[in-house]
Amino acid sequence: MADIQQQPGIRHRVWMGNKVLIRDPLPIQITPRRFETKTRTSNLGLRVDRAYTMEGFPNIRNRREFSLPWRDLREADLLEHLDVLAAVGQPFPLGLFKLETDVFDGDGENTTFYLQRRQLIYAPGGMIPNPRPLDWETRIRVFDKSYLDSTAVELPVCVVQVPQADIDTGGPTGADVWVSVEGEQFGNVWASKVRFGTAPPDATDNIIAHYLPLYEVVIDQENARSYGENLMEPRALKMVEFG
Repeated sequence: MADIQQQPGIRHRVWMGNKVLIRDPLPIQITPRRFETKTRTSNLGLRVDRAYTMEGFPNIRNRREFSLPWRDLREADLLEHLDVLAAVGQPFPLGLFKLETDVFDGDGENTTFYLQRRQLIYAPGGMIPNPRPLDWETRIRVFDKSYLDSTAVELPVCVVQVPQADIDTGGPTGADVWVSVEGEQFGNVWASKVRFGTAPPDATDNIIAHYLPLYEVVIDQENARSYGENLMEPRALKMVEFG
């Protein structure tokens, strides 16, 4: 079991703008942003307002902000690649090889859900090593009760990766769970369809998905460049997730 659970740290070089970077920034910082507002009420309770989303999306919608600093860049290819990304007009892909977790509520009837991002391990470009670590594989977990219930029992499921062109053709049966390989786009938002052969039980927070996310990002700002030392080239990019 330990082999397939999330492991600490980032264990692969950053993939950004369809290239594996020859040298990683240090330190990489990922800042979570939840789509919700908390308001303290008159009786000292807390009201939480969350963004409205279409049926089947996770309970907590979120986006990430990223800080990638290099104190000194001396690799000409990497330097030019970062400068081009800072000047392009479209979002570009970012892979940081750190798991995301989406949680859903089952209702005993719905069999279709959506990961709020695409899966990095199936991104175009073939940059993922093969064989790859077991914990990088997408895992779907289903419980008979809320995950927060100490008596909850995990139900067996089998994840099957299915091309997007076939995700709505027929359907899974029994304990099979289909996940779209390429994902699909809703306006500016990419997501990955998940179809269950058997509807998860009626309970809150009882469906959990662990997967490597493929982020779509844009540059938010570039930090000031200081040239106080000869032949040193600093860079620091702050990026925000698009969509």
